[in-house]
Amino acid sequence: MTGQNLAAAMIVLDARIFRFSKMNLIFKSSVFPAISSADRGRVRFNTNVSYYVKLTSDLSWTVSFYGNWDNRPPLRNSGSDYGSSVGLSWTYGYK
Repeated sequence: MTGQNLAAAMIVLDARIFRFSKMNLIFKSSVFPAISSADRGRVRFNTNVSYYVKLTSDLSWTVSFYGNWDNRPPLRNSGSDYGSSVGLSWTYGYK
């Protein structure tokens, strides 16, 4: 097994588009461009968007999307991965 050294920069955007007591929309994104000569030109990008709504005092609903992209993925791996999720949550007990 051989080792690999890699240096990368990190650029992050964390935006709270709107935030109220009963709903919010959050956008987080990161870019990782390689700056070492061994892997120059490689760029990875990650993003996550989530939307939250409080339906009642105890019930809330969340929808989220994530995505990860790599312009030079490791051998036999896809250059992208993405998906979404939907959640319903209920809180109870002492607040």
